[in-house]
Amino acid sequence: MAGKYYSMWRVAPTGTATSSTNKNVMSTKKQISNIPTNAFQTDVPYSIYQRCAAFITPVPSLFQAGFVASTIGYGLTAILVFLRTVFVQTYEAATVNVNILHASLYTGVFMAVVSNIRYQLLQGIIEPKIIERIFNKFPVVKAGVIFLVRLANGLLGSSLAI
Repeated sequence: MAGKYYSMWRVAPTGTATSSTNKNVMSTKKQISNIPTNAFQTDVPYSIYQRCAAFITPVPSLFQAGFVASTIGYGLTAILVFLRTVFVQTYEAATVNVNILHASLYTGVFMAVVSNIRYQLLQGIIEPKIIERIFNKFPVVKAGVIFLVRLANGLLGSSLAI
C-alpha cells in the first residue's frame, strides 16, 4: 500500500494541481528540457520527445518505491513467521518462503512499468479530460469520484500484480 500511494501522489502528480510538492516537482522537471509532469498534458504543445521523456522520468522513483515497499513488506512477514516458528514449536508456516530480493525486484519493475502507465493515463486523461469536465460544477462530487477512481486504480494494480 505504501508504494501505491507514494507513486500516485508523489511521483505522478497531476499537471494542474497547485500543492507545494507538485510545484517542486514541476520546477525541477522544467529544468530538464521542459519535460511535462504527465505525458498527456496539454497546457503547452510538447514534442514527442518530451512526452516520451515524461513516461521515462518517473521510472527510477517508481522502481524505488516498489522495491522499498516490497522489501519492507516481505521482510517483516519473514521476520514474523520466523519469530512465530521459534516461539511456537508446533507452528508450521502455511506459506512458502519467498526470495525477498526477487520479489522486491519484480515489484519495483512492475511499479516502474505498469503503475507508471496506469497513473499517466489516470492523471493525464481520465481525471482532467473526463472527470473534471463532467463534475466541474460539483467540486465535492468531483473529489469523491476522483477518490473512487484512484481507489479502483489501486485495486486494479493489486490484481494485476498477483
